[in-house]
Amino acid sequence: MAIPKYNELYSLFLFAIQDGAPHSSKDVKKIISQKLQLTTEELAERLPSQRQPTFDNRVNWAKTYLKKAGLIDSPRRGIYIITKEGLNLLASGVQITNDLLKNRYPAFSAFVSGASIATPSALDGTPSSTVSDTPQETLERTYSLINEQLADDLLSEVMQQSPAFFEQLVVDLMKAMDYGDGFVTKYSGDGGVDGIIHEDKLGFNLIYIQAKRWDPSTTIGKPELQKFAGAMMGPPKIEKGLFITTAKFSQGAKDFANAQHIILVDGQKLTTLMIEYSIGVSVEKTYYIKRIIGLPGETVQVIDGYMYINGKKLDEHYGAEVMEDPGIAAEPIKLGDDEYFVLGDNRNHSSDSRVASVGVLTRDMLIGRAWVRIYPFNKIGVIKHE
Repeated sequence: MAIPKYNELYSLFLFAIQDGAPHSSKDVKKIISQKLQLTTEELAERLPSQRQPTFDNRVNWAKTYLKKAGLIDSPRRGIYIITKEGLNLLASGVQITNDLLKNRYPAFSAFVSGASIATPSALDGTPSSTVSDTPQETLERTYSLINEQLADDLLSEVMQQSPAFFEQLVVDLMKAMDYGDGFVTKYSGDGGVDGIIHEDKLGFNLIYIQAKRWDPSTTIGKPELQKFAGAMMGPPKIEKGLFITTAKFSQGAKDFANAQHIILVDGQKLTTLMIEYSIGVSVEKTYYIKRIIGLPGETVQVIDGYMYINGKKLDEHYGAEVMEDPGIAAEPIKLGDDEYFVLGDNRNHSSDSRVASVGVLTRDMLIGRAWVRIYPFNKIGVIKHE
């Protein structure tokens, strides 16, 4: 059978954890696959990128949406339990769809309002049902959705760590943001730390920082900010304050902070900054978009800055700038039966087959076609392939 789409796995995911006990991601996938009677071959089917099994990808997206709707919870990374609301919905026997979740659960509705609910299908290689979006909007929604999921996982992971870990995380983040070196002055004893950041090497400009690793559902009110402002009065008196937390701030706290020149960073902003400055995350995969210039059996060479195929100058309407560095293509390159020569359209700022460390590519190294162009702006749109 065909592997169900992510939104067709909602009920099965809840079914797999309906006993109320904590279940690992591996257990959930096993129960669902057995219920669907998926074969070994079907479970081995991979995404077009070859980075992940299609089944695993779709179960993970189902998990993301169910969690956003409040139907499941994750007490720690990779572990899931069903919530009371999840049990009630499963017991009702209704068909669980994106529309139902959006209409019933405000948190889910708020989440999908910033990212198209058709995005996961686009990610796993099936057509998106959102046809009204421009290609650029689709790309931005996809990026937003992936970051939302990553931020959610990051915050859960931070909450599992010690205050000392949180202290180091905050210091590392400040350094990554070029705010200078920092040090901890004392432990607050309530899941947070107090510290000072030197904006310059001699310490003429100081930032007082307080970091609290509190439950993300907690709301920090004005009294906490008033105590923080009092601490800034010194000695030494510090003009700038930064309050970082994994929790949220009340409107009263925000208003007070604005009046006192105190910068607030809540859990959502914290994870956004962690992603932006690569704190706690790493690049999993980088995809390079290049144009196939030379095909198997052809001879390619760069002569006087232009591309020649089998001794004939290539007539190009793209990447037409004169190549300053021919690289290894300064000499003729005869391509083998499974070899391709690729170039980037931004010829003088591209790492491509001219570079010895890249060289010619084989068919298995080509993972797909570019399907959308976002620059130049007058040519934004879907790319038509012959």
